[in-house]
Amino acid sequence: MFRLRRLYLDSIGVPENRFSDLLVDLTDVAGEPCDAIVWLRNGAGKTTMLSLLLALILPDRRDFLATRTKKRTLEDLVQAKDTAHVVAEWADPAGNLLLTGAVYEWDGRVRPRDYNGPGKDKLRRSWWCVHPDPSVEGSTLDDLPFTLRTGGRYDRERFRSHVNELAALGANAVVADQTIGEWHNALRERNFDPDLFHYFTEVNAAEGGIDGLFAEIDSPGAFVRYLLRFVGDKQRVAPVRELLADTAAEIAKRPVYQAEKEFCTTAAPKVVALGEAHQAVVKASNNRDGVWVRAAGFKRALHQAEEVAQGRRDEAARLVEDLSGRLTDLKGGVDAARRRRDEYRRIAVDFLVRSAKTRLAEAQGEVDAAGLEVRAWGAVEDHLVLEVAKARLATTKDALLDTADQVEPLVRRAEAAKALVAGALENEIAKADRSLETMRSALGDARSIRVNAQAELDAANERLAALKSEEDSLHDHIARFQAEKQQLVTEGIITRDEGIDAAEVRWREEERAARQDVERLRAAQVTALEKISACEKRLTLARAGTTKARDVHQPLAEDLRWLTRRAAELADDARLRELLQTDLVDLTHGVDDVLDVLAGAIAAADHRVINVREERARDERAILSLEQTDLLPPRPEVEKVLHELNRQGITAHSGWHYLAKHVPADEHTAVIAELPDVVDGVVVYGYPVGLAAKFPHGGGGRGRPGSGDGLRPPRRATCRPWPGAGPTRPRRGVSGTGASTRPPHRGRRAPGGVDRAARARRGPDRANRGVRRRPAR
Repeated sequence: MFRLRRLYLDSIGVPENRFSDLLVDLTDVAGEPCDAIVWLRNGAGKTTMLSLLLALILPDRRDFLATRTKKRTLEDLVQAKDTAHVVAEWADPAGNLLLTGAVYEWDGRVRPRDYNGPGKDKLRRSWWCVHPDPSVEGSTLDDLPFTLRTGGRYDRERFRSHVNELAALGANAVVADQTIGEWHNALRERNFDPDLFHYFTEVNAAEGGIDGLFAEIDSPGAFVRYLLRFVGDKQRVAPVRELLADTAAEIAKRPVYQAEKEFCTTAAPKVVALGEAHQAVVKASNNRDGVWVRAAGFKRALHQAEEVAQGRRDEAARLVEDLSGRLTDLKGGVDAARRRRDEYRRIAVDFLVRSAKTRLAEAQGEVDAAGLEVRAWGAVEDHLVLEVAKARLATTKDALLDTADQVEPLVRRAEAAKALVAGALENEIAKADRSLETMRSALGDARSIRVNAQAELDAANERLAALKSEEDSLHDHIARFQAEKQQLVTEGIITRDEGIDAAEVRWREEERAARQDVERLRAAQVTALEKISACEKRLTLARAGTTKARDVHQPLAEDLRWLTRRAAELADDARLRELLQTDLVDLTHGVDDVLDVLAGAIAAADHRVINVREERARDERAILSLEQTDLLPPRPEVEKVLHELNRQGITAHSGWHYLAKHVPADEHTAVIAELPDVVDGVVVYGYPVGLAAKFPHGGGGRGRPGSGDGLRPPRRATCRPWPGAGPTRPRRGVSGTGASTRPPHRGRRAPGGVDRAARARRGPDRANRGVRRRPAR
């Protein structure tokens, strides 16, 4: 038996856990294969390695071990650009080496989206085996041109060509890439039995699987069947198993066949008699049905005649009614012309009355004739009954005559028998008379008596011999009877101690029971037919429901296929893979995570849109302010303070506005550097104490312009002279309040023109007003 020496894996595995140029050495220090344990952490690839090794020997997709344990297929382990290799080096008991390997590559180096569905057929597989020959270069495991060793220059086709070149150079090498049977035949030609590895697949199908397998073995026969699953040749065992199963089934049916045979043998004459009786019943039923049909025809004809007569009578009644109406009309005409033509009226009335009576008499005659015809047709039914009775009487007479004809031979035979008996009696009487005469003559002659006695003795001896032979014949008859009885006992017709009469009574009882069973079976057959009819109706309904379900299923299947294609298209989106930070997106199982990630991405995009719109609004506001005032607008907080101050009737400007209007351009940089809060804040004109008195200093909430709650004191303020006024011209009544929440706009541009006339108008008495005070916190 071959033993595994080394296992080589290259360019195969899932993206997060791949095997590249991995060589697992399972030999001892002497280089001989030994029993080894692969010790790795969970998820490091132990099951994958074992699955790939078993898939090399048993390539059937149903035998892939990882499918049973991790729901993973071989197609999951081969990526789009891979030329994957799985190679095993084996050693037989004589030390000869054998290399077996498989090369996997997707058609066109593109893995389809449905690679675990119909697209699985696009995975190209080639299996090869080589006996390493040191004299042939590139035939050992260390010299073969695998993917990582050659930098990807050898794809599947080029590697196949290399193995075929080894075979041309004299190495024992072969490539099989058509069918699994071709691959297994190549292994068997090299004394490598791939069927032995089914055992490893079964045992390693789950963790601790051997316990589960042996848990199902509860008898020696179960253990033998379990053992035969791995050591028996399925191609040879299957026909034998089928033959034995058929033989066992036939042997089990033998008592039934025997009972059926006996039943058929016994029931055959009874069934024949029953068939004859049934034929007689059918014939009588047919005769009865014929009579009923003819009687029904006669009855139907009578009913039709009655309907015709009734129609005629109704027609006569309508005619009478018509004549009555006409008579009434005529009477009215006579009444109208009574005064003018009395005589003519009487004559016309008489004529009309006579005519009407004549017609009435004719109609009455027709009615009487119709009634007579109706009564005649009514008598036809009685006549028909009489004819039927006569026919039955004739039939009975014919039957009696037939019976008499059948009995006449018997009578003749009885008369002949009587004549024969009479002749026999006469012969006997004659014989008796002759014997009497002989005896009388014998009395007279003693010697004749002796002679006769001797003759009778001889006759008696002959008679005794005849009786002996008859006794032997009777013994033979008795022996044959006993043999026949024993045969009946053996066949089970009678018991050993049962008499013929008792057996006949018992069989008659069984016949009666059989008849009852036949009747019961017929009733059961009727019930079964009714159930079959009901089942056929339910089957029709079920088929109709199936058709409806199929009609409903077809559009749903179309929707499912469309959704599947759409999910595959979405899963192939580069942006989605970037959001999920993975190379493979499975919308079938991880759709909730995908929706969460997309919701987060949408929220982030909305946040960025809001920020961009906010920046755009600020830019538009700055452009509008530059167009209107040639100045950048103040911050929103500064505008709120200015609005509230203006609402209170206090003169105030933004620091930038004051800088542009009242500070020379060459001093802007110094002022911005010295007083950034003032420049980016609010400049208030007036006495600060009076200003503070107008605004309550509530510390609980933040003042909102226009809300009536006032303004909070600024977070930071300075108290220093305003630059640019000089020590000889202090400015009064100007106080700068810098309430800032961010660094000042150092990039703001102030116009070069300054209102110098306004500064000249300020007197020296305003020097003390040009200071900024820090209010108490």
